[in-house]
Amino acid sequence: MNVVFTLCSNSYLAKAKTLGDSLAHYCPDYTFIIGLVDRLDSGIDYQFFKNFVILSVEEIELPERGDMISRYNLVEFVTAVKPFYFKAIQDRYPHVENMIYLDPDTCVYHDFSEIEDLLKQHAILLTPHLLKAQQESIDHQLPAGRLLFEETNILKTGIFNLGFLALNSSQEAQKFLEWWCQRLTHRCLCAPESGMFFDQLWINFVPLFFPGAKVLDSPGYNVAWWNLKERLLRTDNGHYRVNDDYDLIFFHYSGYNPTQPDCISRWSQYTFEQRPDVVPLFRDYQTALTKNQYRTLAGRESLLPLTQPLPEGYGAPPVGPWLSIAINRTRLRRLKGQVSSLLGEPLKSWLRKHRLLGRAPAPTSSVGQSRPSSRG
Repeated sequence: MNVVFTLCSNSYLAKAKTLGDSLAHYCPDYTFIIGLVDRLDSGIDYQFFKNFVILSVEEIELPERGDMISRYNLVEFVTAVKPFYFKAIQDRYPHVENMIYLDPDTCVYHDFSEIEDLLKQHAILLTPHLLKAQQESIDHQLPAGRLLFEETNILKTGIFNLGFLALNSSQEAQKFLEWWCQRLTHRCLCAPESGMFFDQLWINFVPLFFPGAKVLDSPGYNVAWWNLKERLLRTDNGHYRVNDDYDLIFFHYSGYNPTQPDCISRWSQYTFEQRPDVVPLFRDYQTALTKNQYRTLAGRESLLPLTQPLPEGYGAPPVGPWLSIAINRTRLRRLKGQVSSLLGEPLKSWLRKHRLLGRAPAPTSSVGQSRPSSRG
């Protein structure tokens, strides 16, 4: 049995269904699970997603659920529960052989037979953001300085992109999940200044700590705005090819907003005029999102009791008297050593609650280890 799952709040359900529809076309024997990291919304007809399994975050085991909800914002929480979903799927489907995670803003364009073959030999499959060192982009559209800038950003966010992760059912995969769960329970923050970027930076360790890990070196996997500079697409008898020699397995539409159809990604300098090779992909993806009720679902607020503000670029910060503090949280963290000694304990407790200071040491956990602070 092979399972693919994604994680999203209600606002991303249209993207999740679009992913599921594409998977059903190329891998009809796979089970697709939408991990709903949200509460059920009475305004949504979930029968629209009846062809797929919806597994709510309220149905899975989270050892420190309340603490994680109070510590994390929505994006952090959605990424932090990822290893727990892998474990929940194993519990629900004891005969599962392979489990594959894909971000909801992804579409499948080929069967996963190669992934299945690789998982017979390797416990963990990863895709890096980039595959090669480049002096210039393959399309000659980006200056060398821009390439260096983007490589520097990847140093901050992680070598591997966690929009894809595949595991088999081996003991090594189980050890990896245990290791990852322990870290994401407390340290899945968007805090590059503290060496954390959601769930992603931790995976830099995986090829060293877990010898069964395999880094996929085919440019057909996880094509996205950050690696378009090394990948060109073309069609061949109705199928997409990458750099002429490789099948396109899946495309990651990270940062794409169908209400702004002229923009490849809010984080990319590329335009469709510069990259006409990807225009058919995005046109079809926009059509599929519209069919799957994107405009109705995209604006829905999360129903989870999360209080931390979203990181810059992931949504509007909350409106309120402490808006400026929320926006400048990262800058204020850097001052914590200077101001901590000047503050009384009540004010320091308030600041810790809003993650403007590091958390006070917590009681030891059930396994007898001191619980790490949320700041790292």
